[in-house]
Amino acid sequence: MKINWGTGIVIAFVVFIGFILFLIMLMMSDNKLDHELVTEDYYEKGTFYQKEIDAEKNSQLLAENIVITK
Repeated sequence: MKINWGTGIVIAFVVFIGFILFLIMLMMSDNKLDHELVTEDYYEKGTFYQKEIDAEKNSQLLAENIVITK
C-alpha cells in the first residue's frame, strides 16, 4: 500500500497532537511536576527566596571564596 504525501502529513499531525496531549496529561497527573505559579503563602516564599539571593550576592562581594564544611 502506497501512502501519498497528504496522508503522510495528516499522520504526522495526528502523531504530534497525540504526543502533546500525552505530555499534557502527564504534567497534570504527576504531583512531582506541579509548578503552580500561585500559592497560598507567596509572600513568605518570596521573602525567603530574596534572602537567598541577597546571601549569594553578599558572598560574591567577599575577597575570598566561601568554603562550607560539615
